[in-house]
Amino acid sequence: MTSPEIAMETDICSIVLQPTTLCNLNCDYCYLPDRAKRRVMEPGTARAVAESIRSQALRRGGIDVVWHGGEPLTLGHAAFSELLEPFSGMPVTHVVQTNATLINAGWLALFEKWEIEVGVSIDGNRAQTRHRVDRAGSAAFDRIMRGIERLRSGQFAFDVIAVVAEPEPEDARELYEFVVELGCRSLAVNIEEREGSNTRVRTYMPEKVRGFWAALADAWIDNPAIPVRELERVRHAMAPAGETSREIQSRHIDPFPTVAWNGDVTLISPELAGYTPFSCGNVREKDLHQIIQEGMLSSWISEYRRGLSLCGDNCAYFDFCEGGHPANRFFEHGRFDTTETDYCRNTKIALVDGCADDGPKSRGPDIKSALLDSDRMRRLLAIPEFGAGNEMPARFDNRPTWDNRGNNPPFDNRPAWDNWDKKGWSKKKGK
Repeated sequence: MTSPEIAMETDICSIVLQPTTLCNLNCDYCYLPDRAKRRVMEPGTARAVAESIRSQALRRGGIDVVWHGGEPLTLGHAAFSELLEPFSGMPVTHVVQTNATLINAGWLALFEKWEIEVGVSIDGNRAQTRHRVDRAGSAAFDRIMRGIERLRSGQFAFDVIAVVAEPEPEDARELYEFVVELGCRSLAVNIEEREGSNTRVRTYMPEKVRGFWAALADAWIDNPAIPVRELERVRHAMAPAGETSREIQSRHIDPFPTVAWNGDVTLISPELAGYTPFSCGNVREKDLHQIIQEGMLSSWISEYRRGLSLCGDNCAYFDFCEGGHPANRFFEHGRFDTTETDYCRNTKIALVDGCADDGPKSRGPDIKSALLDSDRMRRLLAIPEFGAGNEMPARFDNRPTWDNRGNNPPFDNRPAWDNWDKKGWSKKKGK
């Protein structure tokens, strides 16, 4: 396989802002290193970001501003409103990823005023959400559910991201049926990753991970009530040419900037935020676009590009995976020009193989034809899309594990905690 040309983008369609490092929970798989410390973004930092992106937002017709901590709601209504004010009148979509435990009437009023899209982090039913605990070790499930009920009572649409710490095939259907019953718009599923402060090594049996994805695919085929990010990725990658398949002649790396609480900017992988060697500058000292232009030429991003080329040359799954994400490479291998990671194996390769009756019999150059020659894959692709006006992105979306939106950059390497097309089909349900 010949690796495609990998180009560097400097325009942005989304930006992550960290309003605070503090989180009121202490999930045992969390990657955030400073989640016990209350460090907060000053309004001047938000103002600097707003001024930097204003002209591009007007030119593009909109930019997504994703607020992700820490737990953003620990900031409080008043302080959070101060951070939103600099964006007033701009064509931006605000998104908050929250554990929902602090949602109350005040937050619902703020969500409504600013038309904020809400993503909720919950891992399934009570037993499946056992890893989400507070600092005393008490389960957070009941508090999360109360927050979700407040969203539902206020008729606020929301999306769900679930982290799966132990992928067991028998849990997959239970997870899917639970989130459908919640009434959410979409589901994104992250197999636990080793990154940031989460250094524990999870060694999963490959057949169990494949079985988990297979069972999730079967549950969705039986009742395709909501999009599941990972299955939509498979459906796009495997779609016949001329329908929703991707152009693979070139890849574009989205800069996807993250602005930390203190104004430091990290590119491509938000999970690298807070690690000094990867900071490209500070928005309080330099224009964001200049930071991006200079940062995309940094040595670690050049190293990452070399790793992408190696993946393109050597991996039969590259057209689906598109090379993975820098943070996984760094936290697993200590550098960026390596190839296969646990994230690749668990969330890319096992996913495709699970959707194709345990994978192709051969991993040769015509792997797509081999994958398509399976009953489960044919049934997965036979499900119609979600109707007129609810179309999935025209290009396959390879954003990292926390991202699940539908902004359609040619190559999208965002992480895993964001949640599908908040501006597309899901708007149909509205608030």
